[in-house]
Amino acid sequence: MATHVHITGGTLAGIAAALRLAKAGHYVSLDPAGPLGGRARGHDLPGVLVDDLEPVITLPAAWRDLLKKSGRAFTAELARHDLDLVPAPPAVHRWEDGIELLLPDDRGGQLHALRPLVGDAAADRWTALLDGADTVWQALRMTGTERPFPAGDLGPSRVQELWGRRTLGQLARELRDRRLADLLLMAGWRAGASDPERAPAWLATRWTLPRTFGRWHLADAAGVAQPLGAMVEVLTDRLVERRVDLEPDAGDADAHIDAVAPTPALRRGSAWARWRGRAVQPVAVRPPTVSHELHDDLDAPEGLQESVFHTASGPVVGWQRTTLAGQVLVTSHDHTHLREADPAHGWDLASWDTWVARPLLAPEQEGMPWRASSASHAGNEPWAELLSGALVTYEVHELLTGEDIRPTNKELGRARRA
Repeated sequence: MATHVHITGGTLAGIAAALRLAKAGHYVSLDPAGPLGGRARGHDLPGVLVDDLEPVITLPAAWRDLLKKSGRAFTAELARHDLDLVPAPPAVHRWEDGIELLLPDDRGGQLHALRPLVGDAAADRWTALLDGADTVWQALRMTGTERPFPAGDLGPSRVQELWGRRTLGQLARELRDRRLADLLLMAGWRAGASDPERAPAWLATRWTLPRTFGRWHLADAAGVAQPLGAMVEVLTDRLVERRVDLEPDAGDADAHIDAVAPTPALRRGSAWARWRGRAVQPVAVRPPTVSHELHDDLDAPEGLQESVFHTASGPVVGWQRTTLAGQVLVTSHDHTHLREADPAHGWDLASWDTWVARPLLAPEQEGMPWRASSASHAGNEPWAELLSGALVTYEVHELLTGEDIRPTNKELGRARRA
């Protein structure tokens, strides 16, 4: 008899867990508890699909693996919905003094572009910093991204591997160039840090992902760039095909997963409310102000064009894409004007301590749900939510069946190929 897993929250983490668990043979019920797709839910702006997420994909493997593990190849599933994943052009960075930088994603291209702007020494410092962050990424993958964040002390060696005694601001100052500092601190703004200067130094890894995996975006059959919300229909169809029931009642479920980011609050005795003997007060992210505007007087970009305007108060990130009607849609994320705190966007990466204090996947007490959301340790980026959903799947499946279906279980992989 199949075990029953109930999931609360049709977020990306919730959908990822639902698809994987259903493919693994469980009966899965899902209470969307809001729009299916969560923050990725698209909506129409006079016939144009928009959503409030960044449309550039920097870790496509998370999406590919989800669809593969739910029973269909990524490329084939996109093709069924007249979609394709295509490379995104380099972003254009501008400053208030009129300086402009077209920054490629690859290591050599960045060096070539930066040297005329900041000089050879500064460009080399940028490259060396990201080379070091590549190593940090390998440690970070094993700490909340591809393995659950540990319930106990991380240990001094892991803290050192993750640059735990450093901040993003310290790294920015070591670059000894204001423009390079602006670039680096962008990682903090975009990941939901209210003060990027104090944010964990491991956020520098967000700059290494495009160097390794590129930058991508969705396009329809006509080559028109699409928002990330276009994936919601793809995932919704997979839920139907995997026979996931949209059911608000958990009934007699054998396990319960909460995929809605909780409102931060200190609780007496909480395993995640204390770190190094002192209380840590987490708060929800204050997301940027998002706008979508249609223009008839702008030159049509090729694909999806990203531009970043660096100001003293923070960056304003914009994307331009052409609509089928020939207009140009400009989507803007203004980090100089933040909205009210919203747990759906995750928890503020205010410091290393507040990152460590995030909710763990495993229940704190018997009878409480498992958790995977934008507030999990992997982060609030869409790919991070998908990976948090994968992690909770492995844990819950093993709890209910005793079977280890993690990718690291090579014996299982060999057995299935036999």
